[in-house]
Amino acid sequence: MHPTQTSAALTRGGIAEDLRRASVWFAAPVGAASLFRVFVEPHYLSGWLVVWLLLIGLYAFAQRFLLEKPGDGRLRTALVFNFVAINVGFALIGCFMSAWPGWRADGMLNSIDRMILGCDTASLFGRWSNPWVGTLAVLGYSSFILFFLYLAFSEAFVLSAWTGKIQKGFMMLYGLGYSGYLLLPASGPIFAHEGKPLLLPQSHFAAGLNSWLTSCCLGVDAWPSLHAGVCLFTVVWVWRRWPKALAFFVPAGIALLFGALYLHYHYLVDILTGGALGIACSVSVLSEARRGAAVPAKVPARSPAPTGASQGPAAGRLPVPDAE
Repeated sequence: MHPTQTSAALTRGGIAEDLRRASVWFAAPVGAASLFRVFVEPHYLSGWLVVWLLLIGLYAFAQRFLLEKPGDGRLRTALVFNFVAINVGFALIGCFMSAWPGWRADGMLNSIDRMILGCDTASLFGRWSNPWVGTLAVLGYSSFILFFLYLAFSEAFVLSAWTGKIQKGFMMLYGLGYSGYLLLPASGPIFAHEGKPLLLPQSHFAAGLNSWLTSCCLGVDAWPSLHAGVCLFTVVWVWRRWPKALAFFVPAGIALLFGALYLHYHYLVDILTGGALGIACSVSVLSEARRGAAVPAKVPARSPAPTGASQGPAAGRLPVPDAE
């Protein structure tokens, strides 16, 4: 095999292995957390839960099947499956967790915020409330879509060892984050504390956008904040891979985190734990990539030349010029 073909095969094999591990990091914790929630609150056992668990298993099986022979087409299909699994999973968690009322962790999370801040998040930005700040907060929070799409597809166009690493970290983040939704379901200040005045003076455009954002919430997706997790995962990744892009991602990330608090979608503890989870996942896969780069790939050795074969330059000797 030509050295270039050998290198490409090794790269595809490495990506496939990372994607297999990524599917496990997503399916195993989310499946275990779903079963735990049903064990603690049996009324959540419903058709939606059965569909959710079947789809988790189907996703893991499909990824394993695709990655048995990791060609470029199969690898890119596996990337699309990851994207679909995250979005379908979000919707199905909402369906089966919203089917019945159950315990919510909002009181506990709000108490932790009060211990940290001396007040709850609903009154944290009272004196900063005005239409300009509200509009900035809504636009910042909406920038999550750009962070999410960056993690999902930025390393997908040119397949390399980085493709597998970012996908592994991405699915690890969502597997652990979705598990948090199931273990400590919380709706966030905007839903759990409706008696408090909402500090949302905005332009008509921002008010409409905020209404759409509110409609996308599940009612159990406050802890940990995957908005903060995706944001800080991306910032750490970009810092190591494309430092010049920080000029965009850092200001956008600050606006996103500010919007999460100002708009009352998250408690401060959600931001802190979600951000820490995002940093940990990013650092984990970046460290793994660095260790892998330090170990040279094993290229199959050439077969020894047959006995009595001519020993020329390929055997390590310089050619002898003809006598004149």
